Amino acid sequence: MKTLLDLENWNRKEHFLFFKQFEEPFFFLIVKKKKLKFYDDSQERASDGKWTDGNSGNEISDVDIQSHVSDVKSKLGLKKEVTVKIGTDKNFRGNVVFDKGDDGVYRMAHNISIKKGGKEDTQRIINHEMRHIWQSENDKFYIKGDEMFWDGKPHIKVKDYNKIQKGIKNAKDKQTFEKYKKLYNELPWEEDAIAYE
Repeated sequence: MKTLLDLENWNRKEHFLFFKQFEEPFFFLIVKKKKLKFYDDSQERASDGKWTDGNSGNEISDVDIQSHVSDVKSKLGLKKEVTVKIGTDKNFRGNVVFDKGDDGVYRMAHNISIKKGGKEDTQRIINHEMRHIWQSENDKFYIKGDEMFWDGKPHIKVKDYNKIQKGIKNAKDKQTFEKYKKLYNELPWEEDAIAYE
């Protein structure tokens, strides 16, 4: 049932107005990987809750995911628990969203969304997204005003970051896609997260 939202009295109004300016209010990851067979239909998944990439020794379960998240949290020294949501969106492999703090600064929330695949690939995605959380917890990466900051210094305007994301998403040819992908991967927070994978 649809209901009309009273934006003026909504307790999340400021958050909504801030994020509606983003082309896509989350980060995504582009990685090179070998071609894997993923099971998208729930009826094709094994009855024990495991997903596979078609190679007998390379499957990931929900228990494996939670164990890996716990290990990475410990290695990074994250202060808060991290929750994982398993997504089905074919347009991303992993993401983590910003959340507004009491100080008005947007930092990475402590929840990530991933699309499950093979064990190594899924663990790489978790490492990457949790590194973004670590970056925000340590005030290396955050949004303040209309700027995205890295290491306490403004690095790029939110609108320019959105142009890069839009360029990747809407590229009509490989050359354009590679141009925007390179710009995205050269952002310092992406370089840091890719190196941590």
